[in-house]
Amino acid sequence: MYCMKCGKETQDNQVFCESCLQVMDAYPVKSDAAINLPKRSPAPAAKKAALRKRTPKLEEQVVQLKKINRQLLIVCLVLALLWGISIGALIYQLTRPEEKPQPDTRRNYTYASESESAR
Repeated sequence: MYCMKCGKETQDNQVFCESCLQVMDAYPVKSDAAINLPKRSPAPAAKKAALRKRTPKLEEQVVQLKKINRQLLIVCLVLALLWGISIGALIYQLTRPEEKPQPDTRRNYTYASESESAR
C-alpha cells in the first residue's frame, strides 16, 4: 500500500505511515492502485526561513552596542556644546553694559555761520 498523505510505500499490515505518521486505516489504498499526488512547492518553507531573523552572535551584539554607545556619546557632547553656547550668549546679553549714544561733538559750521551773519 501507499500512504495517501506522503506517497511512501508501506506494508499492508501497518497502522501508521513511517514517514508522516498518517493513520493508514482511515485512508486505505491497495498497493496496485495508481496515485497522483500533487507536487508541493518548497516556496512556503523558503519564505518562512527568510522571514526568520538571524540572531547575531554575542560578539556581534557587543560590537553593535559599543557602536550605539559611541553614537550616543557624540550626540550628548554636541548637545552639551550647543547648550553651553546658548547659555553663554544669554549671559552675555544680560550682563553687557548698555551702550549710551555718544553726543555729536562735531560742530555744524553752516548753522554757525548763518547765526553769525544774522547778528
